[in-house]
Amino acid sequence: MNVLLLSMPDSFEHMPPIVVRMPNGALASLAGNIDPHHDVGIADLILVQSRVRATVERLVRERRPDVVGLSIMTF
Repeated sequence: MNVLLLSMPDSFEHMPPIVVRMPNGALASLAGNIDPHHDVGIADLILVQSRVRATVERLVRERRPDVVGLSIMTF
């Protein structure tokens, strides 16, 4: 099964930019716990904030995922 995990480009205005650019540990942990016979990709969309839609469309086209997981941020 192809799995694509996307870290959405959310940010919190009171966080310094260096913190916002840290990798999403939760998605990396999920990816590391998926059975090895599955193909897992992670995309940190905070790094492509001006090209999110184009990046997601390209990843879906190239990876053809069976499952897509999205991160969320709530306050």
